[in-house]
This record gives sequence, structure tokens and C-alpha cells, in this order.
Amino acid sequence: MLAVSDKAKREGFERLLKAGGAKVHLFDEKKAPSGITFALVDTHYKNNSPLLQPLLQANIRCLSQDFLAEFLCSHTSPSPSKFRVTINM
Repeated sequence: MLAVSDKAKREGFERLLKAGGAKVHLFDEKKAPSGITFALVDTHYKNNSPLLQPLLQANIRCLSQDFLAEFLCSHTSPSPSKFRVTINM
């Protein structure tokens, strides 16, 4: 799932993920997420707990979009915990 507020950035992430074989679902604040394993989120969502709360309550791992860059540019797989996005609920 992508939760990226900037349209151009969102489209770029979507193309990149699909090229790698990922199934991409765009974040919809009005629809409950299902079948989602993790979400890449940008700073707009990282700092907005009402937007992230449904994802976290559904046990969807929310990672900063920086995880993708690190994953693509690193020689080893980065630790997702380093990029985990949480809120105080």
C-alpha cells in the first residue's frame, strides 16, 4: 500500500513497485484496508495519526518511504524496524 501525498512521487513509487512485481494499493482514507502486508508512507502521513491509525490497528506494518530507497541502494537488506512508523494511540 502506498500512502504518499505528492501525486508525482506516488506515481513514481507505484511504477517502481509494480515493475518489481508488487501488488500496489493506493491509500484510501474512506476504505478499510484488507489483505495489505505493509504500507510505505511519506512525512505527510507520518505526522498525521488519524490517517495512520486505521493501518496500524489493522496490523499493517507502516514503513517510511525511505525504506524503499535503502532497499534498492544497499548491498544488504535493510532492517524494516529502522524505518517503522508508529504513533501513540
